[in-house]
Amino acid sequence: MVAPLAPWVFGSVSVAVVYLPGLVVARLGGYALLFATLVTLLTAAAGIIAVPVARRWSGERSPLAGALGLVTAGLLVAAGAAATVSPALVLVAAVVLGAGYGCCQVCGLNEVARLAAPERLAGTTAAYQALSYLGFVVALPLAALRTWVAPPILLLGLAVGALGTLGATTRSAASAAPIPAAQRPVQTRRNGRSRPVQRSSSRR
Repeated sequence: MVAPLAPWVFGSVSVAVVYLPGLVVARLGGYALLFATLVTLLTAAAGIIAVPVARRWSGERSPLAGALGLVTAGLLVAAGAAATVSPALVLVAAVVLGAGYGCCQVCGLNEVARLAAPERLAGTTAAYQALSYLGFVVALPLAALRTWVAPPILLLGLAVGALGTLGATTRSAASAAPIPAAQRPVQTRRNGRSRPVQRSSSRR
């Protein structure tokens, strides 16, 4: 459920901050650097503002679906910005992709904490973060392929990939069998300390 999501965390940031401003540079005149700075600020601010939303989603059955839905929507807006060479649409895409970045990061880390055994939490979190940083390289193949494939098509392809990831994580969440209530550990107190106790499904 979590590993396919991880590269989209910073992949959305890479598209918004690194790739999109270069597509509209011809429309910016002498304000290219200022525009790129504004895109960066909007992406980061949207990611921060999205954190409370992501925390509410984490209480749902499949919080990753909402996060990946935002990334997919942001990539569709980005494809529109590339097709129309519109700086305004680039700013909109930056906001949506930034929100997707924030939601993916929070929901992904929460899912890791929920699924990992306590003794493996640190290592699993590190693995998740390492996978998420792979997303930073996504702008490189996008730039390299620009000679052969138009940017709107490339961005639409990314949107399809995000949508496919959304479908895969949703199916994984739907097929995951919940732990029966009788087998869930509960907390009791003994000598001032909390200790897990396994519930029994039958009485003796």
